[in-house]
Amino acid sequence: MQTFWSALLCLGLATYISSGNTHATTLNVPNPGLWVGSATINQGNAPNYTSTNVIPTASPLNFRLIVLVDTNAQAHLLQEVILATTTHGHQIYISATTIPPTVKEAQRISSVAFPFMPPLSLTNEAPNKWSRTITVEVDDPINPFRHRYNPLHQEGRTVSRNITLLRTNWVEQPLIQKLEGIYREKIGGLTAQDLYTKGTFTLERISGQHQLED
Repeated sequence: MQTFWSALLCLGLATYISSGNTHATTLNVPNPGLWVGSATINQGNAPNYTSTNVIPTASPLNFRLIVLVDTNAQAHLLQEVILATTTHGHQIYISATTIPPTVKEAQRISSVAFPFMPPLSLTNEAPNKWSRTITVEVDDPINPFRHRYNPLHQEGRTVSRNITLLRTNWVEQPLIQKLEGIYREKIGGLTAQDLYTKGTFTLERISGQHQLED
């Protein structure tokens, strides 16, 4: 299983309060704002077999998740975000290069689980379910099969990552809004058989700002 996690690291995976009121009817409409948390992967299928059944791993893999929800209830998966404090409150920027010089305080939040990428819209496949496929192209610098200095490996293989976030619990308390759910990922192209992983995720709303500044 150690080899399994090492393969995932090549794609960029290397880098509260548990009680509350549950609102099952509002799970499919998260409040607009910046949601930051983590995913814990603790199950995976055996890469040497074709079965999609997942089994417990020897140790979990944890990484950060960043989701921005706009006023249209459209969620976006982010690799990096800059949360800046201004005289008008919080402002959110895609990268440090877009921050105006007038901002005096800013916090960079990023996830090594995903490659450098623009904000990606998450699809609402069903109530309480987000999904998105991330494709690592053959000529992408992070492609694990591409070797920059080897003329025989100038191109890699296309690798796809189909990510699903199933929201199962909503916790709301004074100053706290939190989403909890099940994280699934199907990885194709990394091995001869598709890889399937499963775990849990938690997202907490850290800012009501829902618009990315240019």
